[in-house]
Amino acid sequence: MKPSIACAPLLLCSFLISCNRTPETAAKAAPEILSAADSDGNKVVAPSQSLFDLYRLLSKDPKNVALSPLSLKLAFGLLHPGASMNAKSSIEALFGINKTPSPIASAEFLLLDETLKNKKSFEFSITNSVWLKDPKQIHPDFKKGITPLRAEVQRLQLKELNAWVEKATSGKIQQLMDQLKPGVSALVLNTLYLKALWSRPFAKERTIQGRFQPSPHASKVVPLMQQKARFRYQEDQVSRWVELPYLDTPLVMLIGLPKKRFDLTSTEERIGSDSLKEMKGKWKDRQVDLVLPRFSVSLKKSLQPLMKTAGFGDLFAKGAFPKVLKSGDLTATEVIQAISVDVREEGTEAAAATAVTLERSALFEGSAVPFYADEPFVYLLMNPESGEIYFIGKVFDPTQG
Repeated sequence: MKPSIACAPLLLCSFLISCNRTPETAAKAAPEILSAADSDGNKVVAPSQSLFDLYRLLSKDPKNVALSPLSLKLAFGLLHPGASMNAKSSIEALFGINKTPSPIASAEFLLLDETLKNKKSFEFSITNSVWLKDPKQIHPDFKKGITPLRAEVQRLQLKELNAWVEKATSGKIQQLMDQLKPGVSALVLNTLYLKALWSRPFAKERTIQGRFQPSPHASKVVPLMQQKARFRYQEDQVSRWVELPYLDTPLVMLIGLPKKRFDLTSTEERIGSDSLKEMKGKWKDRQVDLVLPRFSVSLKKSLQPLMKTAGFGDLFAKGAFPKVLKSGDLTATEVIQAISVDVREEGTEAAAATAVTLERSALFEGSAVPFYADEPFVYLLMNPESGEIYFIGKVFDPTQG
């Protein structure tokens, strides 16, 4: 009998649209540019606090939240060779990009090459592309600059663009864009696709129907995965964390719970570049009684307004990208990110048959650390070796989808 395993397919896709075209000055006008953006850069350079501020702005709403810093970084990394000096400095500072010849997020491209070569259980892809109304107008410096990021140059057509995204994300993100605005003349796109198995899988037969409380006065019956095993664990004054490793990859998922029930804001406020550095040396191997809801999240959001508030305003200055095309400066006008996350065991559809109400204290017995994610929690999927954060999110309600 094939052992049951827990699998977490994670599919991320983001876009940045930029435009500076005005009909009256068509000769000088900057075409629009669209770009999918994300993550912090080269070697271990910490992402700026602005990325965490952006997440906190997204998290103000009482609902599921997901953000891919790596995809944001790669999209703006594509724009870096075509940026003005001021915009280049901002991209480097905001996304933690080194001023070195090595490509942005080089550790992730090395991981990609290793994955393709070894064909292990871990599935991973990074795709970058630049879409232009007239590909012949691409600036030579920009074309040279995007080569290390393995970017394709395509003619800007809506149907082809959506088909490209759907293929790159194995069908998980479809119809990314409903229409292209008339002024859009260029678009930059990044997609990430990841499918990984837990190195310590959840047993399918232990998944039960239990209660998850989004708030003190609400509860829902959801599938709860359970296991008792040794994990890396740590806690501080306001939060508790467990690290879930994946098989055949250095990537891990961190799950954070507040010490005070339903006080997730205090946990989220603690997350930042400095705190992640501090956490590196505080992990301890512990026996953990782990309960985690199965959850799926699919979101699409325009990030530009919140990015301006979070400190990314220089990236949207008029004419910030003068070397993408031969003719006309470009201005970033929109950032759209679509994310699909699925965290579960294989074959979960057949796992739950009857509803069982559980009390937190009754799930396990013994001296192990109890870690029951039966209330809103925060999660990060990251590469501890490079410092790249693939995504950060909040599960407010596992049934929201």
